[in-house]
Amino acid sequence: VKELPLLLRAGKNRHEGEENLTEKLCKTFGVDIIQGDNSEEALRAAMVHKSSKPKAKKRPEVVVPVFATLLMKKLTEDTDGNLALVGTFIQRPLLYDLKAFDRESGNESKPYFDMRVNEGESKPEDCFEVRKVARDLGPGPKNKDLREGDEKGYFTTASTTFVAKMPLKLDSVYNEPPFNIMSATVMIELTSFIGTNALNEKFEMRPSFVSHAADLRNLCSVRDWKEDYKMDEMKRWELVTPMPTIEYEYDGGKGKKSLYVPKLRVTFYLYK
Repeated sequence: VKELPLLLRAGKNRHEGEENLTEKLCKTFGVDIIQGDNSEEALRAAMVHKSSKPKAKKRPEVVVPVFATLLMKKLTEDTDGNLALVGTFIQRPLLYDLKAFDRESGNESKPYFDMRVNEGESKPEDCFEVRKVARDLGPGPKNKDLREGDEKGYFTTASTTFVAKMPLKLDSVYNEPPFNIMSATVMIELTSFIGTNALNEKFEMRPSFVSHAADLRNLCSVRDWKEDYKMDEMKRWELVTPMPTIEYEYDGGKGKKSLYVPKLRVTFYLYK
């Protein structure tokens, strides 16, 4: 658009070439009509018509509750000064057997949701290693697709345990000599996927962290909180407190997008 003569000749014969400008704008943006006439005022406030093609039918969204546990064992520091949180992460998707859904992406079906760390800044395979998967077959309500002789159906649940080593991001909280307080944060995000069930129906599966009804330590806990020297393997930093700040972040809830909670943020506070 910057190369169009009409715009380059600001204030000089602007009444010339208006039709040419309209035609070039249409070709540039691939539209048939620009609303309004070809007067200078109309061109200045021109609106490009949106495509009239009908939108594709949106896939049904399924919010899958996930009972997850993060057991924090220690904070480490490498020779380059990079910090990491070492622990165990357990993911338990409820109500649905995720392995039964074929992934539209072509990736292998898994009994758990894939994860991202720090908004994708770190590779998941470098942060999580599957240690074991426990699957259970539990009774469920009667299924209309079962044989007539069956009284009720069954569904599969799974619990996947990961060895976790996640990098921590440092940010300054307070830096006035002689004080230097930093925050060390890691964010874990469960990622959605589009899956196809046995009836060839497609669904967008969205993970959502769920709380615990009795004891919040079943969500996040520090193993050696009474003896913080066991969890502190950092050379430059000391813990303000071995108890981190835990935050859950929700998404959606606006328009037709379902409300779900896919993100967990853990923050430790350190000082030199």
